[in-house]
Amino acid sequence: MKKGLTILVIFLVVVVLAFIGYNFANTYAQKKAKAEVEKILKKAHLDKDVTYQSLKADIFSKSIELDNVNWNIEKRGEQVGQLNIKKTVFSGNPKKDVKAKFFEVALINPNLETLKTPKNEPVLTIEKGSFSLKREDGETESSFSAKDILINKKIFDIKNDQQLKTVLFNVLNLDKPIEVKIKTYANENKNTFAIKQYKVEWESNFEANYALKLKNIDLNGLRNASKELNSQNPNPLAILNYLSKVYEIKPIKLKFEIEDKGLVERLEDFIAKENKTTKEDLLKQLAMYIKTTPFKDYLDPIMGFAKGENNELKIEIYNPEALTVGDIIQRMQNEPIYSILKINISN
Repeated sequence: MKKGLTILVIFLVVVVLAFIGYNFANTYAQKKAKAEVEKILKKAHLDKDVTYQSLKADIFSKSIELDNVNWNIEKRGEQVGQLNIKKTVFSGNPKKDVKAKFFEVALINPNLETLKTPKNEPVLTIEKGSFSLKREDGETESSFSAKDILINKKIFDIKNDQQLKTVLFNVLNLDKPIEVKIKTYANENKNTFAIKQYKVEWESNFEANYALKLKNIDLNGLRNASKELNSQNPNPLAILNYLSKVYEIKPIKLKFEIEDKGLVERLEDFIAKENKTTKEDLLKQLAMYIKTTPFKDYLDPIMGFAKGENNELKIEIYNPEALTVGDIIQRMQNEPIYSILKINISN
């Protein structure tokens, strides 16, 4: 009995010590995490614009949680908006591999001259989303997602405009949620950049996917140009120097896909009604117009999409000669774009 009691006492002491150790380590981790967050905000010149209510660090999950984050978005000293995030959870190494999840986001625009939302009401809200960034040996992979994005209909003045109200809610289905997914890849050693996926899915409207591949791109220069543009006293000469390198970029491939989820039919019905014609006549006019354009060779896939026979339309643009942006602009002075780049449209 005494032996069993001794084992129980030892076990309880170990549990208590472990609990004390965990709390001590967590407290230390929390202080270190707070210092690191403040350091990152200061380096990004956001220490005066970003505030949060509380910070929690967990040594087991190696994560940092920020509650009620408020970001006063400024441009050249003037506040243009406010971002409120109820909860943000960071994990990983900020220098190599960082991940973040955010919940209940609201974008508020106090500039009432630009948008008509009442003060302190959100322009849009996001239920949840995530972000990840991985850096290794000059390669950078990033991803971003946002789910259940809702636009506040109050930003539109529709009280005295029945046509606008019809377009926004009967044709466009403005009140339906939007989902966004973005994946990018950059290689500073090879001067390449790619948007692997740029997906926008709007419920009951459409799903659009976009992909892009660029070569000969000065990623560091463009990064510096972005910093200059967002600084309080941007240097025009430095910006021009960085942006001049845009002409050296080689756009290799662009791919765009759209899947109709009801928007095309509603849009055609609306246009036909507004022009006091039938949908059939409208489609005939569209076909006749396409025959007069450089896209006449793609009449079948375009009209198949317009008629609803195929709910997908794919557009691919290639740069077979690997021309720079500057070369393309120069040649466009004497040649049409479709003779410089290879374009393909299909279902």
